[in-house]
Amino acid sequence: MRMRGMLYLFTHWNWKAALVVGLIRGGACVAALTGLTMHARQTFGLVEFAYVLATSGFASALQQQSLGVKDRRMGWVLCVVLIPFASLGLDALCHLWINGVGGKQIGLIACIFTLVSAMFHWFIMSKGAMLVGEDSRPLIDDMLRMPKLTILFVAEPVMAGWKLAKSVMRPVAQVSEEPVEELVA
Repeated sequence: MRMRGMLYLFTHWNWKAALVVGLIRGGACVAALTGLTMHARQTFGLVEFAYVLATSGFASALQQQSLGVKDRRMGWVLCVVLIPFASLGLDALCHLWINGVGGKQIGLIACIFTLVSAMFHWFIMSKGAMLVGEDSRPLIDDMLRMPKLTILFVAEPVMAGWKLAKSVMRPVAQVSEEPVEELVA
């Protein structure tokens, strides 16, 4: 990575994502680890919050930078797969080192949550929310946009699936418009 790209991590450290994601993931860990004592759950949640607060801003800076990758698919893979799953792996190692708990209790749930969360992060950043630097807005503006962005995040794939289904069904419907008598004869 060039020096300019490395400086981007520090000049565009995404404090918005670090704070919001840290609170959500810390709370989610406390809620999800029902098999542990409350003290262990709280410790795990605090470690999660501290880790995410320390690292998420840098990961989100990389994710924001991935919006500018010329090949949009490669930018999506960087933002949604590589960066979040590398962070999740480091997170598990951090828990193992500090708590002696590797986080395998969360395992699949954490992977699914990470994937959906990263896709949502890509989506909202591509719509101009939760950005830092030149293109940013105040955090309160971003948070006020979240309900609408969340609805759009859910609705866009549904609408795309509907359009695809209509385009696939249209040729079938055109063929079946022929009178039945002609088909039988």
